[in-house]
Amino acid sequence: MMKSKAVKLFLILSVFFLNIIVVGCCSNVTSSNRINATYVETYFEDDYVNGQFEVINNRIDLVTLLENDTLENYDDVFFKTKSLLVFKLVETSGGNKSEIESYKIIDKILNVYVKTKQYGDTCDMGYWWFVLELSKQEVATFDYVKIYNNGDEIMSGEKQNTLNNICYYISY
Repeated sequence: MMKSKAVKLFLILSVFFLNIIVVGCCSNVTSSNRINATYVETYFEDDYVNGQFEVINNRIDLVTLLENDTLENYDDVFFKTKSLLVFKLVETSGGNKSEIESYKIIDKILNVYVKTKQYGDTCDMGYWWFVLELSKQEVATFDYVKIYNNGDEIMSGEKQNTLNNICYYISY
């Protein structure tokens, strides 16, 4: 009888601790892997550079960069605690849709990983603004940006904070 109670107690405690571990792991993965990004379909009339980026720290710079594609949800209140990494991406087909899969800051380099999630077969190209939300603390920890699309590096360059100095460095 004593052995039976000990086994039951062991099983109950095991299930209890397993639930705590599962709930704890799942909640950490969700909160730490959440990417706050916006994707705006557009058309680049000028000579575009795939992956061309800019770090945006205020609403005026955002409006200047995006022109007619300006996003209303990034107001002055947003920019008190956050910044944006905005970059251009051109899809080989208008039916393709890509998303920022993850980003990491390693040795003062912000590495942004974009992956195509949906493939389409159309004759036109897809032109997109990718807008990645970053905290002011994150922006202060990197000096260089590398952008990868489906595993291939499409852009690398120094972080610039003014629109007059947009990066045009391409890495092959």
